[in-house]
Amino acid sequence: MADVPIRSITISDFRRLDGTRTLPLDAPIVLIHGANGTGKTSVLSALELGLTGQIRSLQRQDPRYTAHLPTLGQDFATVRVEVDRSFTNNEGPNAPLTAGGSRIEGTPALTPEASNFYGERCYLDQASLGRLLEIYQHREGKQESALAQFVNELLGLEQLDALRTGLSAANDLRSLKKLADHLADAANRADRATADLTETTRDLTQVGTEVVRARAVVHAAARSLGLMPLEGPPTDEALTLVEDGGDDHLIRAIRRTVADQDLDTERAKLLAVQRDLFALGGRLDAAAARPSAHELTDMRDQLDQAQQRLKRWDSKEGSDIQAWQRAAGAAGVVLDTDPGANIEQALNDVQRRLDSQTAFRAQQETTQSRIDADQRRLEPLQERLLDAQEHATALVEALASVRTVIMSDVCPVCDRDYAELGSGHLSSHVDAKVAQLSEQGQRLLDLRKERDALLATIVRSEADLEKTTAALLEHAQLRKLEERAAELTRLRDAWQMLRPAVEAGSSLRTAAIRARRRFEELETATSEDHFARTELARCADILGHPVPDEESVRALWEILSTAAGSRLGEIGSQADAHRDATAAVEQMEQALRRQADAVARVASAAQRKSEWEACVKEGRRRQAVARAIYDAATEVRTNVVQRVFTQSLNHVWMSLFSRLAPNEGFIPSFGIPTSSKSGLELTLRTIHREGGEGGSPQMMLSAGNLNTAALSLFLALHLAVDPVIPCLVFDDPVQAMDEVHVAQFAGLIRMLAKQHERQVIVAVHERELFDYLTLELSPAYEGDELLTIELGERALEQDHGITRHLWTPDPAIAG
Repeated sequence: MADVPIRSITISDFRRLDGTRTLPLDAPIVLIHGANGTGKTSVLSALELGLTGQIRSLQRQDPRYTAHLPTLGQDFATVRVEVDRSFTNNEGPNAPLTAGGSRIEGTPALTPEASNFYGERCYLDQASLGRLLEIYQHREGKQESALAQFVNELLGLEQLDALRTGLSAANDLRSLKKLADHLADAANRADRATADLTETTRDLTQVGTEVVRARAVVHAAARSLGLMPLEGPPTDEALTLVEDGGDDHLIRAIRRTVADQDLDTERAKLLAVQRDLFALGGRLDAAAARPSAHELTDMRDQLDQAQQRLKRWDSKEGSDIQAWQRAAGAAGVVLDTDPGANIEQALNDVQRRLDSQTAFRAQQETTQSRIDADQRRLEPLQERLLDAQEHATALVEALASVRTVIMSDVCPVCDRDYAELGSGHLSSHVDAKVAQLSEQGQRLLDLRKERDALLATIVRSEADLEKTTAALLEHAQLRKLEERAAELTRLRDAWQMLRPAVEAGSSLRTAAIRARRRFEELETATSEDHFARTELARCADILGHPVPDEESVRALWEILSTAAGSRLGEIGSQADAHRDATAAVEQMEQALRRQADAVARVASAAQRKSEWEACVKEGRRRQAVARAIYDAATEVRTNVVQRVFTQSLNHVWMSLFSRLAPNEGFIPSFGIPTSSKSGLELTLRTIHREGGEGGSPQMMLSAGNLNTAALSLFLALHLAVDPVIPCLVFDDPVQAMDEVHVAQFAGLIRMLAKQHERQVIVAVHERELFDYLTLELSPAYEGDELLTIELGERALEQDHGITRHLWTPDPAIAG
């Protein structure tokens, strides 16, 4: 039959199937028989792997099932399935799939859509049959069960569910915000704008309070400057300042008043006058104790005597001291306040250099002596080394050459028989000599090490000698250094002799200076009266205060000092008022700027709040629309599901189950489906033939009928939709059926193959059941066909256990 979807399968080393086998499957009905363990399930698992690229029943049990697919002892298994070209995307013959280890390599025979349909709707494996209802109803988390997914596909609710899923977030504004970034952002911005408006309004109120306080301070400053009356009602001019232009006009008036009065310049002049008066007062106090003419004459006599004593000392000692200073300068000594210390330091520096030269010369002699001694040791050592090297090398080579030709005790050099000596064999004697010379080689190595060490010592000593020689001064330089030391010693001794005279001269010079300074002070004190009147007249002119001629100098000084202090006090008060007024104006200006900024921020926050609240309002309106659409879609979906379940799917399932189990009183069916947030909620129940509702199928049905319920549900779901691939594959589905069930199942297979045009592949393990199905499903008309495959020992026969049953006319009927 050429139009079946599955044509053949080639299996190599797959689970129970050792070696390579090719099984034809190109028939409407294929029966596979074999005892337990012969490989029926392996054939159907290999078929699923070749068609879909996976084995779902094994994957549910162990995700690492691919490691166990190759036959024991093999590294990998291969499967290749031939299908009709309309069900595959592969060009040319299908390539085999290779399974082993942790992966499957290759391309499945079916398209992805056909693969999914085959795994869910076409293949019912033996392990899943008993658990099919449980598998269909199993849910993981919020996912829908497999049965619910089948029903959704059956009812065509994917688009409606997609609409409900897309609109599910509309039921909660918080969920909607997670999906709608702009809505969440608008809500957050609206909340922030509200908070900003509250905060800026609070700031504006606080700044308004600061402006009121600053305005009160400015008014007080204006009163202190005379711009406003201190008491009583304000004048017309003051009212003009406050009302005409408000705060800005008053601030400008205060700044103009402060700028017009240059108090700093006037204060600086008064401070200068006050300082001059203070100084003049001191001089007047000193003039009160003015010396007499007799004191001035005595001071002049004392000055003359001090100068005479200094001159006599200079004529007696000055020449010697100057000569010593010139000699010290010629010797390169820099003199300051303590010439003795200068000479001593220079002498110490020269002496240190001389001591270092002496040490360098001693080190040079010691190093040279050590080098000479090492050179004397080196010469005999070199000779011994050369002799030992020459003797040992030549003799060892000679003996080694002779040793190779010694065959007996007769010497190959002198032809003498070494055995006559009675000292052993000649070869042993030569070997002993070679060993002895090897010991001399070790001594030669020791001599070479000793020579190398001595050479290294000589090299280091020569480097030290070169460094020491470089540090030595030449003979002329050394002699100059010694002469400088002698000169500095002579200068030091001369200074020790001159020190008393120098100290006496210093004392005489100090006494003369003091006498001259005192004489000048006494001489200056006699002219203070005229100077004082001149200074007082100048200060009075600056102060604008008249000077009466009849007053004494002291009285005039007191009058002017009082006037200067009074005027400075007035200026200080005015300066404080100006400073306070300037600070008040600056504080007022800052408060006004903050108030204007706060007003602008309040207006901006209010505008933002209005804009973002409008956006949130629009979002809530759209949410309401989406919620209405969601509720409408949910209602439509519920109505469709309830109608289809009660009128279509339940009818097909109940019809199939009743046909397979006609004697069972409880018929399985779907309960009324409900919808939840996570999807469609399906429950299974049973209904008695005579009416009344029972429990779940697991509670009400026997094990055999429970398998029948699962099989009939599988067939109902398969027949409920247009098949992507028209085939059904069962792995021993009748193992728990009685004779009635088996007969009904055989008729059902015939109907599926003939009326619904499904390719049916069934594997059974009981021989009697296989023979019965072979008989029941035999071809009934021309063109009909049945293919049987027997595994186990039959596979070793010539036809490999494969029999193709074709329709032939019945001879009895034909005759």
